[in-house]
Amino acid sequence: MNHKKVIVFFIVTSLLVSPMSLFAQTTNKTELENKLREIEAEINTHKQTIEQKKKEGTSLSRDITILNSKIGESKAKIQSQNLQINSLSQTIEEKEEVIQELETKIRNGKDSLAGILRKKNEADGITFVEFALSKQSISDVFMVSDSYDSLQNALGDYFKMIREAKEKTQSTKETLEDKKGEALTVKEIQEIEKKKAEAIQNEKNKILKVTKGEEKKYQELVKQKEKEAAAIRNAIFSLRDTSSNITFGTALAYAQNAEKTTGVRPALVLAVLMQETSLGVNLGSCYLKNDATGSGIKINSGTYTESIMNPTRDVPPFLELMSSLGRDPYTTRVSCPQSFGWGGAMGPSQFIASTWKIFIPRIQNATGASVADPWNASHAVMATSMYLGDLGAGSKKSVDEKNAACRYYSGRACSRSSAANSYGSSVLSKMADIQSKIDILQGN
Repeated sequence: MNHKKVIVFFIVTSLLVSPMSLFAQTTNKTELENKLREIEAEINTHKQTIEQKKKEGTSLSRDITILNSKIGESKAKIQSQNLQINSLSQTIEEKEEVIQELETKIRNGKDSLAGILRKKNEADGITFVEFALSKQSISDVFMVSDSYDSLQNALGDYFKMIREAKEKTQSTKETLEDKKGEALTVKEIQEIEKKKAEAIQNEKNKILKVTKGEEKKYQELVKQKEKEAAAIRNAIFSLRDTSSNITFGTALAYAQNAEKTTGVRPALVLAVLMQETSLGVNLGSCYLKNDATGSGIKINSGTYTESIMNPTRDVPPFLELMSSLGRDPYTTRVSCPQSFGWGGAMGPSQFIASTWKIFIPRIQNATGASVADPWNASHAVMATSMYLGDLGAGSKKSVDEKNAACRYYSGRACSRSSAANSYGSSVLSKMADIQSKIDILQGN
């Protein structure tokens, strides 16, 4: 094996993971997966107990058993989340080590490259006349020529190695950011789950304290819960950019109907709509006034504003939609532009006209409507559920649900945008609160 082949061999092998290291990673991963499966089985056992008990008549004994199973389920989820966090932390450390190794390779490669370039320049500077006048033999001249070719080849090898190392470094850095974001999300979810477990424990303690184990006193408590459920069901659920709101019970029914089509949890859909509504309050809304430029005014102040709606992408489908709905396009609320990009998002679900146009056939097919109306609460809920499903929320995994919310807001994953991450965190918090209300309504 010549020197050049030796160099190339060590460059290639240094980029590979050793078999023992790979075996260790596989073993750890298998052990983690086994533990997660055990915990998942425990969670399912608690869920089955809850479902079985719900079929029985309401009683103190039954409901205490349900609460105990809920506490057990939450504790198992927290344990699962701890394992996920530990695994992600290990992955993050490994990625950081890989990045350091790659950056060292790049630095060393650049140093070697500089040395090769110096030798190449020296070789380029020697003329044929200098060779002829020197005391070197013809064989020496050919040996120098062969060395020059080797320098040229080594130069190409190092350029290729550095380029590939840079590409791998960038890819690893992006993966690292994603894993860091995922770890933070799991921690957020864990904190929410801890609060949930604490609330259930407090509820159990309250029941035992109030009833002192007496069934008659518990039935009185059940009546109070029924009143609480009625209040939740009839509470107003505000929707952005609409003239009328709906009750929480109606909004939930729409989201539950959408779930049959999309698989997305109703709590997530309602949390996103609630988040969009709070943004609408904070940012206000606008009217399109000039369909040629996409400019318009802010409704609250009457201030002239540019970039209300993209004139080539969104104005044509917006005008087409307004015509089919019988609406005046110049007095219909759309979102104002933020610090960057265009406004023009419509209704509670905040779809821009070009995106809404894509969803129209799906919404009409799912709802049976002749025209999909972004200001119709039922259609808006269906559209939000569909889009979140397209973004991965149908898995019902909290990490995927937060990422779907981030992408719904900005088109980017939570780890790629601080604004999107804040939006996603707010949605998770709202989702936990909404789910607790849904549980009360469903007697869970």
